[in-house]
Amino acid sequence: MQTSSFQQVLIAALALGLGFSLASSDAVGYPSGPSVSVGANPVVNASGRIMEFGSPTTLVVAPADQDIILTDINLQTPDPTGCEVMLSSNDGVRLVTNWIEGDVRSDGFPGVKLDQSLVSGLRIPAGQDIYVHFGSCDVTKLYYNLRGYYAQP
Repeated sequence: MQTSSFQQVLIAALALGLGFSLASSDAVGYPSGPSVSVGANPVVNASGRIMEFGSPTTLVVAPADQDIILTDINLQTPDPTGCEVMLSSNDGVRLVTNWIEGDVRSDGFPGVKLDQSLVSGLRIPAGQDIYVHFGSCDVTKLYYNLRGYYAQP
């Protein structure tokens, strides 16, 4: 069976078109800012109770190879006094400073409550520790819960 030049040109054009359609292109990921890590579990949840005050207390530590984006901060104390609360990193950068008002909480119990949802999140650089400090206050215990996710640095 003999092939015509038209068939040869058609076969070559189809092969060339197939080659271009299967060729890979650059991968583009959006948004260009930090994205959720592809680790086993990208969720961060640090919870606990602080019973001793005076020196800064570590709440969460970002791994050396990943940032943490904090999305929610919840601090509670049963003590009815006002208190200045500061979150800072180990390089001395103050991340959050808030005065928690004393008196009766909105749920009817005495004590203090700070419940902050951060819409865009608070970035904790890789390898940084997050500490809590207190201003002049008379707190006997503090319950905390920090929520967020790991991100690529």
